[in-house]
Amino acid sequence: MGIFGRDERNSQSRPTGSTPLKGQREADQTPSAGSTVIARGNHIQGTITGSSDVEIEGELKGAVDGTGHLRIASQGVVEGNLAARTVVVAGTVRGDILAGETIQLETSASVEGNITAPRIRMADGATFEGEVHMKSPDRTANQPARKP
Repeated sequence: MGIFGRDERNSQSRPTGSTPLKGQREADQTPSAGSTVIARGNHIQGTITGSSDVEIEGELKGAVDGTGHLRIASQGVVEGNLAARTVVVAGTVRGDILAGETIQLETSASVEGNITAPRIRMADGATFEGEVHMKSPDRTANQPARKP
């Protein structure tokens, strides 16, 4: 037993300046803002707004208007517009996608809608129907593109 009741043998207790072991984090490290996950089997209707990361493994009927990272998992389905700093789609999206940095469509992606970002990556096998707009970050508003 160490000073102030702390067990010196505890794996979280280590000398100052030592490197944390795999899976451990520094005690003074501030936790991340977290992320929002819509798990497989869940159905959400509405708009998600915020700055944390979002992962959709289930279904969303609505929009995401965020400034973090957004990922639509391979079994995720979204019907609505998406806006985030980066967007990775492995599932299905029916709506416009806008990213401040990058949009990435993985092999299993299926997108029906316009995509707007300074950088766009599309893997072989991804399906896409819509328009592509490549704009620099300073000209890209954080609102989904509107269909004419």
